[in-house]
Amino acid sequence: MANLSTCQLSPTKARSKGRDVYDRLRGHMSLAVKDGKLVEVYPVYSNEKECEACSSGGQRQFIFQWDGSRFVLENVVDVPEPSVH
Repeated sequence: MANLSTCQLSPTKARSKGRDVYDRLRGHMSLAVKDGKLVEVYPVYSNEKECEACSSGGQRQFIFQWDGSRFVLENVVDVPEPSVH
């Protein structure tokens, strides 16, 4: 039988592609299962004045894979991809 103990999902001091993955995140997190992987989804805010219901920066997804004993952060993806100027 599987061990159903509690585990922490969010990585601490996570960086992806040289950036702080928690930059511009506020508000409510939601969970989803996508392609057999656990996904934490956060709204991304373009500026400090945006309200929670009107974030314009898309979403940041933290994608976790089960390694047989714990969830391991596999990738961090912004949807839609931010434009490069």
